[in-house]
Amino acid sequence: MKDEALLKEAVAHQRAGRLAEAAGIYEAILAQDARQADAHHNLGVLELQRHHPKAALPHLQAALAIHPGHTGYRESHAKALQLTGQTEAAAEAWFRLATLLREKQEFAKAATCCQKATALRPAHIAAWNNLGNLLTEIGEPERAEAAYRQALRLAPHHFGAAVNLGNLCMWQGRWQDAETSFRLAGQGSPEGRKALLLAELLLPAIPASREEIALWRAHYREGIARLLAMPGEFDDIDQLNLLTFYLAYHDEDDRAIMASLADMLRRKSPGLVHTAAHLALWQPPRVTGRRARIGFVSRNLAAHTIGKLFHGFIHHLDRRRFEVTVLHFHPDKPDPLRAHLDALADRSITLTGGVANHQRQVAELAPDILFYPDIGMAPESLLLAHARLAPVQVVAWGHPDTTGLPEMDYFLSSALIEPQGADSCYSERLIRLSVLPCRYSPVKEAPRPLPSREELGLPADGTLFGCLQSLFKLHPDFDAALAAIVTGDPEARIVLVEGQQPSWTTLLRKRWEHTHPVLLERTLLLPRMATPRFLQVSAHMDLMLDPFHFGGGNTFYEAMGLGIPMVTWPGRFMRGRVATGGYRQMGLADPPVAASREAYAALALDLARDAPRRQALGRACRENAHKLYADQRAVRELETFLEAALQAATRRERLPEGWSPASLLPGG
Repeated sequence: MKDEALLKEAVAHQRAGRLAEAAGIYEAILAQDARQADAHHNLGVLELQRHHPKAALPHLQAALAIHPGHTGYRESHAKALQLTGQTEAAAEAWFRLATLLREKQEFAKAATCCQKATALRPAHIAAWNNLGNLLTEIGEPERAEAAYRQALRLAPHHFGAAVNLGNLCMWQGRWQDAETSFRLAGQGSPEGRKALLLAELLLPAIPASREEIALWRAHYREGIARLLAMPGEFDDIDQLNLLTFYLAYHDEDDRAIMASLADMLRRKSPGLVHTAAHLALWQPPRVTGRRARIGFVSRNLAAHTIGKLFHGFIHHLDRRRFEVTVLHFHPDKPDPLRAHLDALADRSITLTGGVANHQRQVAELAPDILFYPDIGMAPESLLLAHARLAPVQVVAWGHPDTTGLPEMDYFLSSALIEPQGADSCYSERLIRLSVLPCRYSPVKEAPRPLPSREELGLPADGTLFGCLQSLFKLHPDFDAALAAIVTGDPEARIVLVEGQQPSWTTLLRKRWEHTHPVLLERTLLLPRMATPRFLQVSAHMDLMLDPFHFGGGNTFYEAMGLGIPMVTWPGRFMRGRVATGGYRQMGLADPPVAASREAYAALALDLARDAPRRQALGRACRENAHKLYADQRAVRELETFLEAALQAATRRERLPEGWSPASLLPGG
């Protein structure tokens, strides 16, 4: 306590310019305790104020030796090195400080430090590369590209810079430039195979047409074949984004292409194929008298659609029968929903390191069931899912597409949303609950008082058709329906939200220039916003529009709670039928479900013109939304399925095709 008081006194003197008095106190503190880091640091800063950088350095180095991760100490040390003319050392000090700041997600400050490093040492390749990464993070893609290209001028085959430049070009929709960069990274580097994988498996987020989709899917299939034919194996693919994600948005059956990808990865990276040792001696929970151990594995069990959709399962699974573990992939910054999910679970674990480490950490838990909510949304879960780590492994509809993985036993879906013959679209055994496969928490009303349209950046007059979805959901087929709506209602506006990547908005508008220019004038693209404002905007919509082929999930639940009807058309695959299934679960007598793709725009226009009918439908949505939220059948049916799957696993079998948990429950 005495040292604290003395430090405060010294700091007060230093701030007032009484440097001699402050220095005397710091020296007295250090004479008593040479490990007082703040005293060392402050005395070093004081010497800098006196223009004595050489005298400052020993104190600043002593402070850093005690607390090497302290960013303030590192900044003062870098300044002192620079002032003493130690250019190389100063450049490295600024670079190390940038690395620490990036870890703390202080991207703008980190970028400034990288710029200082490159100014002092223009040939600092790693600093140029990291500067590009940081400028990308803060939304300055042009400057980021310049930084990457400078790194490549210094080292033409630098793997990191070439891959990062390729990723930047990819997000901007510059596919040829992206492929060129990835192939450049594939030359002259032990890591080159990873870059070639990226070059072969490119997919656009915003395709220009159905024809372009067909071309890219062909490129993807041919790329898998070329990768398989390459000699050797992939040494390390932990950090790759395999870009399977966009396949699901193409309105195509993905089973064959996903199975080919899985086979190629298994053969080129044998480390992915792993069976946990505990499975050889596994006994089912009923035999041992313990609870079934289930692990929910996802990068997105946080403030994300996945966290919202699967919160109810984690919360409501019967703890007398199930021990629930939440498994994260990243120690991300604090997140209230993540913290809440962790508190609801019996335990939570953050998996660290690469895929081999993930395999080991999961196997140590000896799970009976691994439940993957969203394989395909992040590379970590897709890579981990190649391993057999539990007797029962389940993937759910968080990313509503098959995995192609033989290790995935079941795909959890619903009879309300799967079309006839859907089993053939899945490599997994398809399990159909009788309700939507989600126990969703009720949507709160939009925060009140509700701002006006104008205050939210919306037009004061005219019909507002909300299509508040990620822009990559807008298949080229959907453009014609949007154009028909705004042509049929001259006062209408289609309300969208800008893409997570600015280039997505640019690419979508470029597509419309060629196909439906009317949309350039009649759509409103709002900036991305936090949930409370998003709900306020949603509450002002007259109707919601469900995109073709891959419709809304979380947005449908939110719209029903707000009483905003969502016009939909059930597509060929489950991912385009969620709203239709939701209306069936709610029991609406006359839901806004179009009979055909061609009838979609006419239905939306009819409802827009008939205010009494639209308002009555909105009331029916709000009054029946509780049938989506409060119904526990999804949880009870999930429990029944999981226990039946464990019983089948004791016989080393899967449940038979067509098996349904509803038939085993009372009233089934």
